[in-house]
Amino acid sequence: MSVALLKSNAALNQHKIPYDVLWLDIELTDGKRYFTWEPIHFSSPTSMQENLSIVGRKVVTIVDPHIKIDPAYYVHSKAESLGYYVKDEYGDDFHGWCWPGDSSYLDFMSHQVRCCWALLFRYETYAGSTSSLYTWNDMNEPSEWSIENGTICMDSIARKRLRKDNRSFFAGSQTFRCHLEWREFSEMGNLKYTTMVLLSMLSAGLTFVGADIGGFFGNPDTDLLTRWFQAVAYQPFFRGHAYHDSVRREPWVFGEPHTSHIRSAIRERYSLLPQLYTLFYIYEILQQEDAFLLGSDLLIHPVVELGITSISVFLASHSFWSSVFQYIDRTYSGLSTRWSFGTRKRRLRRISALMLHDPVSVLITLDANVSAKGQLYLNDERTFAYKLSNRFTLVHLECTMSMVQLFVSANGYGSSIWVERIEIYAFGALYKVPTNILRAFEAVSALISAKTNVKEDDMESGVSYQQLDFTYDPDLDQLVVWKPALKLHEVWKLQFHYGDR
Repeated sequence: MSVALLKSNAALNQHKIPYDVLWLDIELTDGKRYFTWEPIHFSSPTSMQENLSIVGRKVVTIVDPHIKIDPAYYVHSKAESLGYYVKDEYGDDFHGWCWPGDSSYLDFMSHQVRCCWALLFRYETYAGSTSSLYTWNDMNEPSEWSIENGTICMDSIARKRLRKDNRSFFAGSQTFRCHLEWREFSEMGNLKYTTMVLLSMLSAGLTFVGADIGGFFGNPDTDLLTRWFQAVAYQPFFRGHAYHDSVRREPWVFGEPHTSHIRSAIRERYSLLPQLYTLFYIYEILQQEDAFLLGSDLLIHPVVELGITSISVFLASHSFWSSVFQYIDRTYSGLSTRWSFGTRKRRLRRISALMLHDPVSVLITLDANVSAKGQLYLNDERTFAYKLSNRFTLVHLECTMSMVQLFVSANGYGSSIWVERIEIYAFGALYKVPTNILRAFEAVSALISAKTNVKEDDMESGVSYQQLDFTYDPDLDQLVVWKPALKLHEVWKLQFHYGDR
């Protein structure tokens, strides 16, 4: 295993910073020949992957469309003999210049080329690959550095649209792929522009997007790198990546307090993974495509059918802003949110896969009507079972001044995740704080009713109750229900009662 990888893996463990994947750039190859391994630093790629996979971590290696022209390189010799390369205007194999030096480019518009390319990823073909190895499909513009435009498309035959992913893409690319921004420089101005570019990409329907943490070119200072981690922690795609001449920039390089700030940002992202996953689902399933906002104040809903006398318009309810971070001067950043319902996972794990069945905290912020609604989407996060056999769970949560309840509209996944606490904000400001919180059981046999100081007239006949522990912080206007013993795939209800405690 590479000494550098060993050091990085050990340092991440030492500093208790979770991570899922190690991305290996082009230097992992033998002389920029894809599907090979640099023989000195990666002499045992299989054992390297096996050592990392013990705790569930993965490795990603890079491939590019430009193939090094070398008669001894098996990918090139086969492509050349079978005529699989893109041709120039004279009908000869196109020659360009990129990372490997003198290169030719596979013609992916050909079905035979695509099939041959796919076979290169098979375990028996890609020496040193295992089931924990994944692929980074890079530079598929495709890049050619010896001409002004930087791409072969200006000097080759292209009668159809090229398939472009990652930094280059077209309509449909959003289906399964993540997309990176341009290769930005390590400057504060570029950190600012990453948000603008990502918002533009989101508007175009590309949701799994992100930028290289710290910028690709150059060397960020401590403040810039810290702020970059804190910004990207809340973006859909999260990855550190830098030019091979850049100085080391792992979270521990700059020392304290920056390492702690970066660690906090990464842990915050991991805790938000269930909410991010649900947002992908909501974006895909619950789209409102019949109206649009002009600025922030004008909602336009065109009438697009003849004979229509009325239309239904979706209007977002009023909500309150809550501060997620306190002590802004200490943590370099502050974040405000106005969710009505959210979920977090607070257990520290080395990788996100180990968090799949961890308990969640439910966060609720009441609106002006002392109510809130939300939902959570769950599946195995690995297979297509959610699509092929409806193996997913969709739960809905509602909160009012009198109760919190959860019901399940789909339970094909049957998650065993339980709720370890419920946080409710703005109770004191909008109404008043309950004196008792009871869990109601419709089945009498489910639980023998606990002794409570709630009047019998306030309790439903034939229903068993369990009194729950809770605390209230008036400074934060935060009510926390501790360990309610609730499952996310089961129907349940909590009742609020008001009176003398």
